[in-house]
Amino acid sequence: MWSPTDSPWSPITSPLNQAHQLGRQADVYVKSGKFEEALHCHKRAAGENVKELVCEGVAIVRPHLGDCRGRFAKQYHCSGA
Repeated sequence: MWSPTDSPWSPITSPLNQAHQLGRQADVYVKSGKFEEALHCHKRAAGENVKELVCEGVAIVRPHLGDCRGRFAKQYHCSGA
């Protein structure tokens, strides 16, 4: 039987979840006065995960761009505009 943890982007390991975990860890560091460690967590959360999320989003959207363009062109040209 399939489980959400079987996916490479399971809720546990998804880039968004990792970013939240790093943000919470940074909060702990700030409260204890460890500002360099907090900055490191924020940089990791923003840098690594943003790239992964953008690449994942592009991979999901790219195959559908042709369909959207075709539909929009048809709507434009068939609407009498």
